[in-house]
Amino acid sequence: MKENKRKAERRPYHDQGGVDLHHIASNLNYRAKHVYDVSTLGIGLNVNVWLDPGECIRLTLNQGDCHIQLHGQVAWCKQSGDTIEGFDMGIVLQ
Repeated sequence: MKENKRKAERRPYHDQGGVDLHHIASNLNYRAKHVYDVSTLGIGLNVNVWLDPGECIRLTLNQGDCHIQLHGQVAWCKQSGDTIEGFDMGIVLQ
């Protein structure tokens, strides 16, 4: 069995208003198709675009009238093998 190397507990994210991802280098915006989980150190999500590890991004968590912005870097990205198409990625929050 694989050892869990995460330093923070992951929790499910109950998406009420969507999560937007802004790719800093290209100045392009994307909407997360699915958010798998969140922790104090990162977030796991699925988007329609491949981003290289190390790319800087800004996330906006939309919860009604509240819009929370977080900055981070892509830790990993892989083509989704689940029922959801697109790319799964892990974001390390800064």
